[in-house]
Amino acid sequence: MEPEELLADYRARVAGIAERARAARARIATVRGTATSSDGAVTVSVNVQGAFEDLSFGTAAESLALPELAATILRTSRTARVRAATAGADALVPLIGTDSAAMSLVRANIPDDTSLDEAVDRPGRDDLNEEESERVRDASDATAPSPSTRPRPHLVDDDEDETGYTRGD
Repeated sequence: MEPEELLADYRARVAGIAERARAARARIATVRGTATSSDGAVTVSVNVQGAFEDLSFGTAAESLALPELAATILRTSRTARVRAATAGADALVPLIGTDSAAMSLVRANIPDDTSLDEAVDRPGRDDLNEEESERVRDASDATAPSPSTRPRPHLVDDDEDETGYTRGD
């Protein structure tokens, strides 16, 4: 094969990969995960990053105590996040393949519903009620240095030289 043919073939393969990446990016931008609690009290929709897009309540929500409603929202949002993550992984298939090592890694990092449900039943705020929480906060405020006396960290910018000016590149 001639060098020109090799180069043309390489360019065509790169263009194909770029097009599949663009298409995958467009598909991922539209991914949403939606879940409804088993009692119909809560419906949650999240984007592929897991951020809430929509939250709605069914009539069953009116009969729930607030802690129970909060747990239902969390549980349902976790299910929606798993669905969004799964749909996001599916959107990558045309780009990285179904059986590739990259897809195995992506799918291995999607939690299942049961592992997320276990986290819902953990106690909130370290079992502190609001009065105890305020006492702990007040006690820590009394011993903490004021904001004006706290040392300020020096943030280093990789583009900054020792004069403090940034490079223009």
